[in-house]
Amino acid sequence: GAGSPPAFEAIPGGGKILQVLTDDHSSEVTNGTLNYATAGLAKAITPSATSSKILVLVGINVRMAGDAGASNVNRQGKVGIFRGTVSGTLLQQQIIGAANIDATTSAGVQTHNSIAFSYLDNPNTTSATTYTVAIAGLQNGDAQAQPYNYGSSMVLLEVGA
Repeated sequence: GAGSPPAFEAIPGGGKILQVLTDDHSSEVTNGTLNYATAGLAKAITPSATSSKILVLVGINVRMAGDAGASNVNRQGKVGIFRGTVSGTLLQQQIIGAANIDATTSAGVQTHNSIAFSYLDNPNTTSATTYTVAIAGLQNGDAQAQPYNYGSSMVLLEVGA
């Protein structure tokens, strides 16, 4: 009737958060190669419907250093989100660090990066699906996740269709 408050209804088409899973890691992980290796963050989620999407949220600390003996090199690396292991599907990646470094020694310049990024995946399955955060060096850079044991985290959200 007149004066009654409006009725609020759920928006059609889903969009509800059905699951929230987290993974945290605070131990240093170093990768001096150009190939992705896990940063210590990996978590499996089992979607409740094939139409569900998985929102992957990552907050990671990464330190970049140059190879020993090389002074004029980049201190760069990559951070990536994979569906599966690091040999699975690369969903998203970010470049980190500093380019065109001119330092007197290889230990003279390091960069610390706090990276926050996300990816909305559609795995199209109700089977357990693992998401992995990985790091890699780039050119002459060495990547280290969780430097000085500063923590990194990943959140997986199942979003209903």
